This record gives sequence, C-alpha cells and structure tokens, in this order.
Amino acid sequence: MNASSSEAPSFRQQLDARPWPKRAVVTAGMPYGNKSLHFGHIAGVFVPADCFSRFLCHRLGARNVLFVSGTDCFGSPINEGYRKACEQGFNGTLYDYVAKNHSTQKDALSRYGISLSIYEGSGIGRCGEIHQHITNEFITRLFEQGVLKRETTYQFYDTQAHTFLNGRQVVGRCPVQGCKSEHAYADECDMGHSYAVEELIAPHSTLSGTVPEMKPVENWYFDLPRYRSMLDNFVEENNANPQVRAVVAQTISEFLCDPVMYIKCSEREAFNALASQLPEHTLIEAENGKQSFELRFSTIEQRDTARDILHAHQIRFRTGKTLVPFRITGNIEWGVKAPVLDGVEGLTVWCWPESLWAPVSFTIAALEQRECGAAGAHGVACEQRESNIACEHDAAYKHNDDGENAATLTHAALTAQGDLAMHDEQEEHRSWRDYWCSDDARVYQFIGQDNLYFYGVAQPALFEALQGCDLETGNQLPAQKSLHQTTLIANHHVLLGGKKASSSGAVKPPSAAELLDYYPVETLRAHFLALALGEKSVGFKPQILLGSQEEKNNPRIADPVLKEGALLSNVFNRLARSVLYEAKNSYACLVPIHTPSPCVINEAHQALLRYDELMFKVELHTIMAHLDSYLRAANKRWATAMSTLAAKEQNSHERTAQEQASKESDTPTQVAYETSLQEQAVQQHATHVPFSPEYAGTSVDTCQQLRLQTLNDALYQLWVSCLMMEPIAPFGCQKICDFLNFDPHSFFSWNHDFASVSELCSPADCPQGMHRVKELPARFDFFQREL
Repeated sequence: MNASSSEAPSFRQQLDARPWPKRAVVTAGMPYGNKSLHFGHIAGVFVPADCFSRFLCHRLGARNVLFVSGTDCFGSPINEGYRKACEQGFNGTLYDYVAKNHSTQKDALSRYGISLSIYEGSGIGRCGEIHQHITNEFITRLFEQGVLKRETTYQFYDTQAHTFLNGRQVVGRCPVQGCKSEHAYADECDMGHSYAVEELIAPHSTLSGTVPEMKPVENWYFDLPRYRSMLDNFVEENNANPQVRAVVAQTISEFLCDPVMYIKCSEREAFNALASQLPEHTLIEAENGKQSFELRFSTIEQRDTARDILHAHQIRFRTGKTLVPFRITGNIEWGVKAPVLDGVEGLTVWCWPESLWAPVSFTIAALEQRECGAAGAHGVACEQRESNIACEHDAAYKHNDDGENAATLTHAALTAQGDLAMHDEQEEHRSWRDYWCSDDARVYQFIGQDNLYFYGVAQPALFEALQGCDLETGNQLPAQKSLHQTTLIANHHVLLGGKKASSSGAVKPPSAAELLDYYPVETLRAHFLALALGEKSVGFKPQILLGSQEEKNNPRIADPVLKEGALLSNVFNRLARSVLYEAKNSYACLVPIHTPSPCVINEAHQALLRYDELMFKVELHTIMAHLDSYLRAANKRWATAMSTLAAKEQNSHERTAQEQASKESDTPTQVAYETSLQEQAVQQHATHVPFSPEYAGTSVDTCQQLRLQTLNDALYQLWVSCLMMEPIAPFGCQKICDFLNFDPHSFFSWNHDFASVSELCSPADCPQGMHRVKELPARFDFFQREL
C-alpha cells in the first residue's frame, strides 16, 4: 500500500462522496383552490420544502434544481367552497373563484420567501393547458397497458337538490376499522382512508341535509391490487433509504394486507345463517376481549361480493385497510377532462390521480418559462436574459432608507446567476424527462402524512404501470428512461396548541398571512423547521394567539415561537455586526484578506460536513441545533480574541509611552528614525497589516496582526454561517452578503474548498488582496427581533 492510499480523505473528497443527484425536482403538496393558505400549509410543507430546495440550489447549482407547486384547481372541496361563497355574495364564475384564491396563495408564499420556480394552477393559464395534455397522455397510456377497468359503481344523488353529489357534499362516518373520523366524505375520510362509496356510514347531503340515494354511474378504475408485490418491494427500498422517514414505509405497509371485514359478535347468529353464501374466506374469532370477529379474503373481488351479501341481509360491518381499485374518473362537470376511451365520453378526472402527475405538468411549464427566445435568436435571448438578471439582482439587494431588504433572492434570481456563471458554456435544452426519468436525477416530494396513501401507494403503482412506456408516444422505452419513483418526505400534523386545526373542523387555523402581523417571517420559518414534524405531530403554540392575558403580560413567560428567532436576532446578528463594524472602525471598510486560523478552518469543515449529512437525511429540525452550536462558538471565539487583544493593546500603549520617553532622552538622529518608520510602513503594507507610526518597533505590531487574524477568522465563519443559514433565513443572510460585497452566486455556493474567503474574491474585486465591504449603518439589525 502506497502512502497516498493510506491518507485520510480531504474535506472536499468527503463532501463530494455524498451521493447527491446531478439534478433535482422538489415538490410541495398542492393546496386546494377554495381558500387562502393557513399556517399548516406553510409550516408543514412549504417552509421545509423551500429550505431543502434552497440548499439544493447552493449544492447542485440553481440551474439544476426546480421547485414546483401550484393550486389544485379541481376537486369537491372547490365546488362546495364556491357554492358557499355564492351564498355569501361572491359574484363570479367558478374559474374566477379559484383564480382569486390562487392569487391570495401566491402572495402569501412570496411573503414567506418561498422560492418556487413556478406556482400556477392545474387549471389556470398555460399550466392548465399542459396539465390537460399530460392527463390525456397518462390515462391513455394506462389504458393501453391494460391496467384500467371500466366499472359501474354508485354515486350519491340528492333527490331534493336534484343533483349528483361530489365527494365533499356527502358527510358520514368512516367505515374503516379503527378509524373514528366523523368527517368521512363519499369515498375518503379526513384521516386519509379510502373506501367504496357504498361503505360510508350514516351519509347525509350537505346541500339539503337529507339522506342521499345511490345511483349507478360508469367510471374508470386503476387496478391497484395488482401491484401489491411491487409495493412490498417499494416498502423495503424505503426502509433502507436514509432519506426516507420511518412513517412512510409504516403507513404504506398498513395497506398491504389481505382484504378483511370486521363483524360485531352480536351479529354472529345472523352471519352464521348466510356464511355458506360468501366467497371463500378465513374466519378469525374474536379474542382478548375484542368485540368483532374477522373475515379474511384472498382478493378484493371476494371481499366486495361478501360486502354486497352482507348489505343485502342488513348485517353491519367495517372493512380493514387494503388495496382497492383506484378511481381515475368521476362524473362532476368541474374537472380535467378525461380522454374518450372505449367509447365512454363525458367524464372528468378525479382530482387525486391528476394531482399526482400535476408536478410533471408544472415541471414542463417551469422549463418552458426558463427557455429564452425561439431557436435562431440565441444571442438576442441571452442578451435579454442578462438584462433581466441584472434587474432582478438589483431588486433582490436594493435597500430602503431604513436599511431593510426590499426583496428576497428568488429562485429565478438564483437560477439567473447560475446562467451568468455558465455563460461560456453552450446552452443546454432540458426536458422534463431529464428530471423525472434519469438515473442521475431525483424528485423529492414534501407531503403531509395523511396523504401517504395517494403518494406512497397509488402513485408508485401508477408509475410502475408505465415502466417501459413513453408517456407521450406510447412507444417502448428502456426501464431506466421511464418515470422513476420519487423520494417522499412526509411530515406529521402541525397542531394548533394541542388540537388538530382544519378549515372544515371546529378548530379553525390562523391564516399564513395573519401570522405575519405578529411575528417576523424568518422567526416563523426557523420555528417551523425546529418543530420536528418529521418525527411526530407537534403543537404550534403562539402565545400572542393562544396565551391567556396573564401569560402575555408576564415577561417571565417566553413565547415559544420566539425561541429560534433569538438565535438569529441575537447570536447571528452579533457575529455579522462585529465583523462589519470592525472592518469599518479599524480598516475603513477595506479588509486585507488573510488565511483563517487552521483550527477555524477545521471547525468549519466539520460543521459543513455535518450540515451536508443532515440535509441528505432531510433532518431539518436538527440543523437548527447544529447552527446554534456553530454560531455560539464563533461568537465566543470573537469575544475571547477581542478581550485578549484589548489587554495586549493596553500593555503595548504603556510600553510604547516608556520607550518614546527613553528615545527622546537619547536624542537619536531624526532622519534615521523617519527612514526606519518608512521601511516598516512598506513592510506592514506588504503583509496588509495597518501601520501606525506611533507603534513602530513595538509589540503593537503583534496586536495589529492579532486584530487582523481575528477579523479574518470571523469573516470566514460568517461566510460559512450564512451558507448554512440561508435556506432557513434567506432575507437576513442575503443582506449580510450584500454588505460584505460578495457575488451572491459564489457566496451561496458549495463549489469551494472553503480554505479562505479569498476564494470569493476575483483580482478585480480584491486588488492587492484587499476587499472592500459596505459601510454598515449604526445599530443596524440583519434580523428582526420582533414586530
């Protein structure tokens, strides 16, 4: 073994060894277009997704990352919301209603600094056109693959209102064993359980309050039970994937069971009388005090046959979680139009399946927006792009008179900077397949735990059904060029206090916009990430909304929402101010750039490696604790060094005064003394240490070197801190970058050796190794303490 092979890997080698993809798509769950965003949308999905997306932009290059989402324009909640809005005086079409709510959602996301590549709607504008096309292709390909079945099922019909009822216009109790939801709709409950409409317990119409009838309708269903074996393997893969939380595999596994029916023991005599009429099954007696016995079947068809027989004999039962045919189409007018298949026309697509492939539509739309000009106009397009980039860059870093940042650095600006950095490279046209169908790309989907049935069970099976098939042409493709499975990042519920809040429930959640009237945006972002929703459901407890008057008036009772904000406004703010005020007071804002101390570099490298590992595992809550430790250590190092420096300078002043008095009594030749001062000044300039004639030939030179080293150490630590904190608190970090006067594309990039701040400096920016920072106004704060 040679010497080089036994050496420990370098920092850069360790960083490059992490198996990040070359390209990535980040998606966030789609809010329904029937309301504005509430705090759960922001805390549970959008802030975590934005944090991860921002990191990927810095880690992979903004050009290689897309962050997509949009308003879910269809589905029964929207029809019901529109009906109620009209009753309250809304004057407009259903499209107007959705467009209005979409605009409100988009504004809230902007205020929270959510850096989406695109946020449109599944039925709005160009995105709507693309989504209709992709929906046609998806369903047509599934039909050609032989995995769609036409079935006659039942739909609720309100005889008083004379209309078929959509999913949210019927409310009852969930029929799934063990579920106590009182908000079960036509074929799914608010806990994410799916079932046949015939199984809903005690249904009633929200339109008239009457018990609706059941009428037969014809629809297309995806043969989900066929994919049980594939889903078993999918669970094993997720269990072995460090990026996937345990709740994902656990929830999927709950549905990978044989079909089961639970019948009350009190119904046993009636059951025995017709047991011989049921399909083949295994009867499992009630044990250990259970009140129901079980019937276990081999197929869903057997269970459904038994269900019909039990219904006919009025024997009550509940069903267990299992794989059931997944509905693709529906019979309400407001929806994405379904293609005509086998002569069946006039159907729309159920909102859940089309929302699963909506991120593909959004990806296509985002890439379309990214394209610059038509073929043959590349030079003009690039010139226009650079002009647009300059304008957006100016907006992103413009300061108001009070020093507050006017706008955050958006995803478009990050991507634009990446474009400029790559201006010497040939422009590469990318397809949505480069992100969804490539081995060197990955799709990360941030979702709520209650939607895991759709994203973790139905979606993987749908994607598997299209393996080897070109989505747009139907031609055969190698499996590695087909749709790849996504990485699911599932969060638990964020509670309001200790209760689950829902717009349709008794506990109403505060809107996302309302919270910004009480708390700084970056305080909220940091707090939401620290809640650890990836591990369990956690209560959001804003004292200003939930606290008693006594608690609000008691200064000893801290508002838990402000805890993480204190790290920003106190600890991080102190480090940034210390660096910039020292640069102003001691160096007139022209900082000589030196190599940081070896121990400082090593600590930073270890912090970056740990941060990268935590991001890879998507342990976003742990990142806050990690940054807390690093920032406090950096501040402690600064305070210790400056205290030592003050003591040394005091001693130096005393010695210098004594030496000057001695020299005056020795009456040296003035010419020789002035020559000596000039020589030392040249030497000091060569090493970029500020020179003061009164300290020449004294130990003050050492003090100046210590001061400069302390500043360079802290400047380097501030850079590393900003890089790690920007995904969490982008507004303040971008202000710091602006005052430090570095190119943000380079400043917020992981493509460095992180050996010195000189890596951020071009020869033009730093003549003779000197970097000019902007003058920081007095008492300036990068992060708001409170509103």
